[in-house]
Parts: sequence; C-alpha cells; structure tokens
Amino acid sequence: MARISGAQGRHAGPDNGQGISRYVKERMMTTNEQIPVKEMEVAATLKALNTALSEAGVEADKIISIHFVLGVKATVGQPIEDKYRVHYRG
Repeated sequence: MARISGAQGRHAGPDNGQGISRYVKERMMTTNEQIPVKEMEVAATLKALNTALSEAGVEADKIISIHFVLGVKATVGQPIEDKYRVHYRG
C-alpha cells in the first residue's frame, strides 16, 4: 500500500509514527461492513413515495439516494410512467 504524504495525508487521520497508510488501512477494515442495500421503485409523486417508504419501514437515516427516472412516451405500445428509484440500507 502506498504511503500517503504531504497535502493528501493532512486530513486522513493521525500519524502515529507508523505512517498514514496504516491508519487508512485500519479505518477501511473497520468500516467495510456488509450492509445490504435494497431498492424500490414507486410512482413519481411525493404521496406515493412517502406511502411506500412508511409501508416498508424505511426511516430517513436509512435512505442512500432517491433518483427520478423519466418515463418514455411510446408511440407504439404502453408508455412507461415516471418513477422514483430509492436505494436504502436494509
């Protein structure tokens, strides 16, 4: 593992004489937990989004991201409606 030095290493953590690289490696090991990430898609309205989140028991601190997915207006076949795609910690 390369040693971090200079401006890059200033905010990486304490240098205990053994180098920043050891601190970064230890930090990575302690925070590299496997937390399952779940996904849901709901209609693109705030009411539908809030209802789906409350029914699934997802609290605000568990939400990773909410993306707006633009629907497709099909000339042939069924159009695809706008949606919210939500990623959250399970």
